[in-house]
Amino acid sequence: MWDRVAEYCCNDVIAAEAVFDATQADYKARCILAAISGLSVNATTNQHTTQIVFEGNRDTQSELVYTDLSEMFPGYKYEYGVSTYKGEETGEGGYVYSEPGIYKDVELLDVGSMHPTSIIELNAFGKYTQNFKALKDARMYIKHKEFDKAALLFGGKLKPYLDDEQTAKDLSNALKTALNSGYGLTSAKFDNPFKHKKNVDNIVAKRGALFMIDLKEAVQKQGYSVAHIKTDSIKIPNGDQKIVDFVMKFGSKYGYTFEHEATYSKLALINKSTYVCYEPTAKPGEQWQATGTQLIDPYVFKRLFTKENIVKEDLFISKEVKDAAIYLGEHFIGRFVEVYSSNTGEEMFRVTPDTKSYLSGTKGHKWQLARNYTDKSDVDFLYYEKLVTDAVSAIEAVGDISELIEIENS
Repeated sequence: MWDRVAEYCCNDVIAAEAVFDATQADYKARCILAAISGLSVNATTNQHTTQIVFEGNRDTQSELVYTDLSEMFPGYKYEYGVSTYKGEETGEGGYVYSEPGIYKDVELLDVGSMHPTSIIELNAFGKYTQNFKALKDARMYIKHKEFDKAALLFGGKLKPYLDDEQTAKDLSNALKTALNSGYGLTSAKFDNPFKHKKNVDNIVAKRGALFMIDLKEAVQKQGYSVAHIKTDSIKIPNGDQKIVDFVMKFGSKYGYTFEHEATYSKLALINKSTYVCYEPTAKPGEQWQATGTQLIDPYVFKRLFTKENIVKEDLFISKEVKDAAIYLGEHFIGRFVEVYSSNTGEEMFRVTPDTKSYLSGTKGHKWQLARNYTDKSDVDFLYYEKLVTDAVSAIEAVGDISELIEIENS
């Protein structure tokens, strides 16, 4: 088995190099946080963020501020682990609302840094909230290319990273990492300097969720419909500048700043997390955008929306299992593999010491490893066209597909 051992060793080196390349942004972020915090680069992101915000003080409980959101949002209740407001169950994370359908002229507005803003508006860290605000302000200054303002924060420690746009981008990523770390720790299951002992209902995310319910109601009272809300964004069909201005003004009352991200000429919303849209003013090649596994499949996305040529990589499908093994016929091929649907391949199974079953989504088709691909003559296109047919059916279930795309025969 020397050939197999050599193949394993080569793969190990390739994998290590891939991880090195993929984590460069994280490494740069850690180095920048270390420069701000004064800690070693080997310290964790949470440790860096704690040092920056609380200036080394770990006994913070007396400084943290807990807000009863029912005082800010009358009618809000948190009972037995469930949050309700205005007749809706908000969930314990971000608020999600959807009215599936096919829409035109949809305005997309996003709250800039919703969770960090909620922390600041709640004064969650007491006298240390200003340090957290400085992290957010620096990131927003960089986003708007106001480098001179960012350079004044943290005693000038950010200035070396503001000489050019690439290093400024690295700095922005580092600041985002710290902001996310701080927010995550406020609702962590374990004790830490950011978490108030009374905060069992995740008041940071909850404030944003309750606000979005208020916003939805306010937009509807203006005579507009709301197609979709996802945590910090809202999509308003048949929108115009009047409603855009209204949303921005409404958000400012709560301390939130909205950004007008896009106007979609067409939008098909399938469910709470899956949609496809067309933005005519976007860069060439980026006009069509989609979310959800079913619609972002490259074969489906090209066939239905962009009409680009199908290349071999579009046929490759990644399969992964945990606590099991993947077998192609009688041969073990790993736990994470790339395959394509083949006319001459073999069936694919998920195997444990006790069970053997078809790998999810593979039953009724034959498969080959992607690395064995030669040309399209061996591809089972019936499999891929079924993906297209299923996507069409999903869209037709919520509206007239002809309002979104022209259907072509395969």
